[in-house]
Amino acid sequence: MAKKYPGGRTFAQWRLLSEEDRRAWLIQEKCDRLGLWALCAEKRRCRRHRTCRGNQFDCYRQRRETMSAAERARADARCAVLDALLDGGLGAAP
Repeated sequence: MAKKYPGGRTFAQWRLLSEEDRRAWLIQEKCDRLGLWALCAEKRRCRRHRTCRGNQFDCYRQRRETMSAAERARADARCAVLDALLDGGLGAAP
């Protein structure tokens, strides 16, 4: 079975997660897709792992606040599939 959901999960595994856990995994995936690990405050740690290793919620929120409207629109387009997973589209794999 293909593991297409954040965290390398299958649909069955993803469905069993609480909404809070799903939200955490989706924010982590957004940070990774947008390359925010290269811009965060804990650069050494995040760059070494090439993924967000700090508080991904704060990292995403702070970086999003500094984006221009055009950058925000591009980021939203790149993460639209992930947003659909949280909005109830459990069957739509990225």
